[in-house]
Amino acid sequence: MTVDKEFDIYGADPDHPVQATGQVYPVHVNHGHLRYATKKEREDLNFWEIDMGSWVGVPALAFVFLWLLYRPRRS
Repeated sequence: MTVDKEFDIYGADPDHPVQATGQVYPVHVNHGHLRYATKKEREDLNFWEIDMGSWVGVPALAFVFLWLLYRPRRS
């Protein structure tokens, strides 16, 4: 989701603040490119990067290790 949000902001939002549309909040996306997003876009990106990043990473890492180490029983 983070990558999807970053690509949406990178492709659609301006690289300078635009008061008329409310795109005045700076966000760094795709390896440091600066874009100006709305408050809601910035909050959504922060939620997926900061809040959910730590919760999703641990189960995903555990899944990968279990998948790699699983050996079916031979009969």
